[in-house]
Amino acid sequence: MTVADSFTPFNQADLDRFDADLGSGAVMLLPDQVAARPHLMVAAGKEGKVYLMDRDNMGGYQRCGPTCDDVVQSLPGGTVRGGSYGTPAYFNGQVYYQGAGDVMKAFQVVNGLLSTAPVSQSNVAFGFTGSTPSISANGASSAIVWALQVNAFGTGGPAILHAYDATNLAIELYASNQTGLRDQLDGAVKFTTPTVANGQVYLGTQTSVAVFGLFPVASAPPGAPTNLAATAVSSAQIGLSWTNSPDVATGVKIFRSPDGTHFTQINTVDRNTTSYTDSGLAPLTTYFYLVRATSQAGDSPDSSLASATTLVAPPELEVSDVAVAEVTLAWTRTADDHYTVLQSTDGANFSPVGTVDATVTSVAVTPLAPGTYFYRVQAFSSQGSSALSNTVRATVGPVSVDHSADFASVQDLNANGSVRFVENLVRLTDGGGSEAGTVFATDRAGVRGFRSRFTFRVHEGTTPRADGFTLIIQSNSPTALGPGGGGLGYGPDRPGPTRGIRNSVAIKFDFFDNAGEGTNSTGLFTDGRSPTVPEPGSGDVLVKLDGTGIDLTNQNPKQVDLAYDGTTLTETITDLFTNVSFSTAYRVDIRTMVGSDTAFVGFGGGSGGLTAIQDILSWTYTEQEDNLPPRAPSDLRVVFLQPQDATTSSATLVWKSNNAYTATGYSIERSPDGTHFSPVGSVDASTTSFTDTGLTRGTYSYRVQALGSSANSAVSNVDSVFVGDSTSATVIDHSAGFAGATDLAANGSASFVMNAARLTNGGTGQAGSAFIRDRVGIATFTNTFTFQIRPGSTPMADGLTFTIQAVSPTALGPAGGGLGYGPARPGPARGIRSSIAVKFDVFDNAGEGTNSTGLFTDGRSPTVPGSTSTDVLVNLDGSGIDLKSTDPFRVDMTYDGGTVSVTITDTVTQASVSQAYTIDLVSVVGGNVAYVGFTGGTGGLTAVQDIVNWTFRSP
Repeated sequence: MTVADSFTPFNQADLDRFDADLGSGAVMLLPDQVAARPHLMVAAGKEGKVYLMDRDNMGGYQRCGPTCDDVVQSLPGGTVRGGSYGTPAYFNGQVYYQGAGDVMKAFQVVNGLLSTAPVSQSNVAFGFTGSTPSISANGASSAIVWALQVNAFGTGGPAILHAYDATNLAIELYASNQTGLRDQLDGAVKFTTPTVANGQVYLGTQTSVAVFGLFPVASAPPGAPTNLAATAVSSAQIGLSWTNSPDVATGVKIFRSPDGTHFTQINTVDRNTTSYTDSGLAPLTTYFYLVRATSQAGDSPDSSLASATTLVAPPELEVSDVAVAEVTLAWTRTADDHYTVLQSTDGANFSPVGTVDATVTSVAVTPLAPGTYFYRVQAFSSQGSSALSNTVRATVGPVSVDHSADFASVQDLNANGSVRFVENLVRLTDGGGSEAGTVFATDRAGVRGFRSRFTFRVHEGTTPRADGFTLIIQSNSPTALGPGGGGLGYGPDRPGPTRGIRNSVAIKFDFFDNAGEGTNSTGLFTDGRSPTVPEPGSGDVLVKLDGTGIDLTNQNPKQVDLAYDGTTLTETITDLFTNVSFSTAYRVDIRTMVGSDTAFVGFGGGSGGLTAIQDILSWTYTEQEDNLPPRAPSDLRVVFLQPQDATTSSATLVWKSNNAYTATGYSIERSPDGTHFSPVGSVDASTTSFTDTGLTRGTYSYRVQALGSSANSAVSNVDSVFVGDSTSATVIDHSAGFAGATDLAANGSASFVMNAARLTNGGTGQAGSAFIRDRVGIATFTNTFTFQIRPGSTPMADGLTFTIQAVSPTALGPAGGGLGYGPARPGPARGIRSSIAVKFDVFDNAGEGTNSTGLFTDGRSPTVPGSTSTDVLVNLDGSGIDLKSTDPFRVDMTYDGGTVSVTITDTVTQASVSQAYTIDLVSVVGGNVAYVGFTGGTGGLTAVQDIVNWTFRSP
């Protein structure tokens, strides 16, 4: 067999260079046309350009010139948006294409040419890989175009079968996701094509072959299902079971009610299914259910009712501090009866060490000898269920990480995202696309001086491999996780205002060029900035390794040695096959960067469209703190004000010890002006709280210092509080605007301009906050402010919050849908902890809609409530309030000690709407004094978000 003819696009070199080849899409031969060239065929590839060719004279390569394709017709690149990865279909003079990221389009063939624009198109865009349509028809009429949507192939999600009217693709006749679970397919597979035969549609999935066809005709509605039973499965799930009637049915409808009277349909399952698990429920809540069989003739009578109460949710446990002979634990509130604290010295055998009632969510376990301990908390409900928290680990005394041999035992590590413990190693990314993973030691380790050694190997994946990994030192949490791709599990993959893991330092090992860093680089990056190239003024450092003998792109195992003396971090990379080494050094104040003398240490890794397997083979980390003063206390907070009489009050302070095992005690200092401090008391080394008495009206600042046998520590952060009296209220008065707002701290993108507190200024990726500099009372309060959101883009995004928090006047959360408060997507990550936020949201990031308010807590994502949280989302559509209107809105808010009441008023239309949120604010924030203020965020879409005026009053 020999090649008789061929066609090659004139720009084939560019198509090859940019991976936009024509060969991704198949050729389709058209029926003979009444035209000068009757024998035609069509083809399209990744460029999305459609070629109509003469089968008798295909066109060759650059036959008509260097920028010319000698074909019958070509439709421009992008006609099939996202490119063609399948085969088009033909019916009755129309060619049907659906690209990867495009809707389905029909092009008419007239006089041997394609219409230059679609004659009809569908409304649903498919992701990668688009679709290969199939067509069924009754001769030349009643044609249906079938297409399989396989976007979810990478996550194991279901394929979706769509059916369209072939004469008008805008008319969707059917989709398999329109009937709940009844017609849901198994996991999607790329490049799968529907096959139609004998009135049935056949589809392949990851685990099965599915057959779609018509149901038997029912002459009457089916009988009701019987024996309905409901059983609690977990804190968020209830399982149902029933017996179906033998009558003809097309499915079973499932209904749920919160009160046994008002029912809402929640799903439909197929006619043979006799069980269902209802998910996403609230803990310790009773739900009622009924089911109905359904057919073309109607629904059956209702089944009998069944009900069940969800179980208590597992608490989320964390180690909040380690002091001399003491471990302090904190957890989320889930029980309505009591909690039992369990302790172990081996991580396997646990014993109770205390029980507290359901209102308590923290405890100090003491006395403890130096060593490592493991803890769990068991929550108990009044209805008899119980649930265990996660296990946490705490070390009293010096901390070290020793995986010099391997990672056979990983009790001291926490894996996040894509990280897996396999083959006695830590696998940061496993060769999959768009991965982000981190692993951190669960104990906070000293960072004032240390030595660390690890070995790694990067192998397999794509050609070229991507992207790289980081060693990270951060003070947030052992669950911290940054973006994937060029972000390396640490920061964004492009420089800009967005941040990944804040309060941190990272050393990167980067083998893909995302932003000009080259394909072989190391360097030091800070505060969650993009680990690609340094941002101006950041102090970050990029070190290119080309010419050093170290090639991160090869698969050789390598060893990295790090040594830090408090000022200089020295890095040495050694190729263990060639024995070539390279060293560099960075001047960095790690303690200042992370905000503490201790931090979580570990690794992050990422991949994008290109991938790699990235393995950490061994790792040691050893504190080097001999002859240093004790570790400094941190996270100093004034948590309670208590009146003593009409004119004086006491203030209670707490702080973190940071496992200051060499401390002999603490000295507490107070200042009336934030500058000149004097001692007001001292406590022993195992005590991390102090109450200062006899305070009259005024502002007081505090700091704490650890005492040592030969030298004292650095001082803690400074925390300030305003102390009132019984004769006058505490008032924050910006009713006339924000000119000269010296009592407020502006953070991130926030600024005071045009007499307003501007949280975002129309730029992308912004996060801004403005908080009062001194804590104020929040046990009860009234609060009024006016805000205005105006477009930076169309549509505008994302929104703002009023926030009460116990962290700092400089607190700032993530940008985008995080609104400067929490993450942009629900999940375990947190933004501003120990807080509540009332949001005003104008963009849909996670299903919250484009016009919503609500109350969110503890730095959770202010998008939609998590399944185990008590957060509340309120959709404002239909309320008369449209936050996108650009009108100024006045918010009136009160708190009476149990309920936050909010009224939002459009100052132009005078429409208003009210909400009430039941919450124990003092418990959530962790005290009766806190910082109050505002946060805002933008992402790829933007807005100018102003607080126009504000008055806050507490007794």
